[in-house]
Amino acid sequence: MGQKITSKTGEPINLYGKQLSGTDIALFSRSSNVFGMLSSDDPFEYFGGISLAVRNLDGASPDMVVSNLRDANNAKAEDASRFLARELRTRIFHPRWIKEMQKEGYSGAVSLSSRMDNFFGWQVVDPNLVRSDQWDEYLDIYVDDKLNLDLDEWFEKTNPEALARMMQRMLEAQRKDYWQANDERLETLVKRYSEFVEKYNLFVDNEKLKQHVTKLAAGYGLAAPQFSADASQVKTEPTDLQPPKAAESSTGEVEQVTGQKLELQPQATESEPDYSYLFSILGVVLIILGGMYYEVIKGKMLMARKP
Repeated sequence: MGQKITSKTGEPINLYGKQLSGTDIALFSRSSNVFGMLSSDDPFEYFGGISLAVRNLDGASPDMVVSNLRDANNAKAEDASRFLARELRTRIFHPRWIKEMQKEGYSGAVSLSSRMDNFFGWQVVDPNLVRSDQWDEYLDIYVDDKLNLDLDEWFEKTNPEALARMMQRMLEAQRKDYWQANDERLETLVKRYSEFVEKYNLFVDNEKLKQHVTKLAAGYGLAAPQFSADASQVKTEPTDLQPPKAAESSTGEVEQVTGQKLELQPQATESEPDYSYLFSILGVVLIILGGMYYEVIKGKMLMARKP
């Protein structure tokens, strides 16, 4: 443990806070065309964390700037909100990109959900970078299937919990007044989320969120969702990733699925040592010695012929 630094009066001194206080601009470099501001949680945790820290110290966030080095011949500094908006428009909200995620099945759904988590992270660390209409677009595309990609059916088939998590993030954003959703969108969200809670017996450990959803449901004349009381009771629906169940025959008997199975094999007995490699080495040595002997004899014969 390091020694605490205190003032002459004995008050602790926050040296790191003093270094951060007064920061006008925070800069983040991005040279990869693969990774953006939502690809992982690192950008909002570290880059965005500086914004949050400075805001807590000074009451206002610094200007957040991304040094865009993706084109080495045209490097430029961009406002982080603009950089984030372009990533949403060209990836998260782009039908072709979403279709490629759908091809990945379960992992694609996880990837979409994780990007929503990172988007929510940016909303918390620097609300200046996120717009309310971007939350609208998230709901319109992923819950209301604005792009006609059958996302509702795809999520339910591959990973329904991923969509449920995304809807929870939307509801939390609305509950914390980050997102000013209109009544039509909010009712659609509450109704869809309540259906998921009932269908998949979802366990939610956020009591404030459960109370908020219950209150919203009552306001829209919907039945209050019945949340699972125990995480161990959560049921999962069959997906294309689960092993097939035993099929029933026409007589009602269960037909067992057959195929390869693992069986315990007897322990292999110790075999006789293999000396073949030793014989190979010995043969090579004999050939070399034979060649040397031949050269010696040949030399002696040549010496004997000389006058």
